[in-house]
Amino acid sequence: MNIKPITVKPLEDYMLFLEFSDGISGKVDLSELPGKGIFSIWKDYEKFRQVCIDPETDSISWDDGIELDSLNLYLKIIGKSFEEWKSGQLEHAAD
Repeated sequence: MNIKPITVKPLEDYMLFLEFSDGISGKVDLSELPGKGIFSIWKDYEKFRQVCIDPETDSISWDDGIELDSLNLYLKIIGKSFEEWKSGQLEHAAD
């Protein structure tokens, strides 16, 4: 299964809206990250808003060297664990 992000949009309160190549979309809350380690840069909310999809790695990225794995964000949206995905038990939460 080769699921790729096709849309990412920053939302208020450090949320992201993501849409994936299989039609799944949803919001991910990243509000616990700003101010912590590498995410300190996000104290300036405009830096957070500069999110994009890295065309080489399909990661969710920012110019400041921050990258989040799109698969992990996908799994958050559908409410599944990595172990469930790896074992092939990827029935969507909405099904």
